[in-house]
Amino acid sequence: MRTKLLLVVTFLSVALISCSRDEIDNPITDPLLHGEWNLKKASTGWYPQDDLEAGIIEFIFDTENSILNVINNNETYLFVPESGQFPYTIVNFQDSAYIIFEDERFHYVEDGIIYGHPINYFETDEGQQMMIEFNRWNCDNCFHFGYKRWILIR
Repeated sequence: MRTKLLLVVTFLSVALISCSRDEIDNPITDPLLHGEWNLKKASTGWYPQDDLEAGIIEFIFDTENSILNVINNNETYLFVPESGQFPYTIVNFQDSAYIIFEDERFHYVEDGIIYGHPINYFETDEGQQMMIEFNRWNCDNCFHFGYKRWILIR
C-alpha cells in the first residue's frame, strides 16, 4: 500500500514540475472540502493527541480562491498551524485528491519534487470527517519521524 501510494505521489509530483500554480487555468476544486471544519485531532505516530474540543482550531476552506483560513484559538498544540491564510492547490489523480500547500512548512520535497498530501473523507456517528495525511513534513525545530495527520469534523 505504501509503495503504491509513493508511486502515485511520485508520478503526480513529476507531472506538476512542468507548471506553476499561476499557470493552472482551471484549478481543481473539491466541493466536499469547501466550508468550515473543526480540527478534531492533530497527531503523529510518536505524539498522539486527544480529541480537541470543537471551535478551538477552525479550518475554513475557501475553494473558490484556494485558500485555507485557520483560526487557532490555542497555539500550544503540536503540528497545527498558527492562525492565518494558507494558499493551496488540489490535484486529482486516479480518483484520489491531493492537497499541496504553498507554505513550505507543509512541503515534503525530495530531489526537487514537492509531494501532495492525500485527502480522505468518511462518515462517522459524529458526522462527516476529513483526514489530511502528511507522509513527511518540513520543520526546522521539530523532532519527529513518519506521518502527520489532521482529522477534521464538520
